[in-house]
Amino acid sequence: SLSARIRSDRKLFLELVAAADHPSTKWPQDSGEYFEPSRVRFLLRKAAPALQRDKSVVLAAVRRDGHALLYASEDLKDDYDVVHAACSNERRALGHASVRLRNDQSLREAAGLSRFVKHGESVESDSDYE
Repeated sequence: SLSARIRSDRKLFLELVAAADHPSTKWPQDSGEYFEPSRVRFLLRKAAPALQRDKSVVLAAVRRDGHALLYASEDLKDDYDVVHAACSNERRALGHASVRLRNDQSLREAAGLSRFVKHGESVESDSDYE
């Protein structure tokens, strides 16, 4: 598991997200823990709630892995900039956004999704989500 320091240290967390661009890098050596940071969503899922509410941390994560939006705070799932960054990276990330933003036309365009069907609280494309 991630150490408490990694989970709550903003600077170190951002370094881990940046290191995810280089999946062969073992990081961080000084923590005593070794793992391949190939999945940014894993890092955000394990992050302290304060980091999951930090817009710059979440932006950095969703720019590398749009599905990391799943582990952002509810407020950031309703933040246009964060959701746009996630959808630009991974079109299916729109499903992790707030209901309000799932129906935003410009975000649907950013996600490259054309036709939507609403099922409960989720917006789905017939070709991408079935």
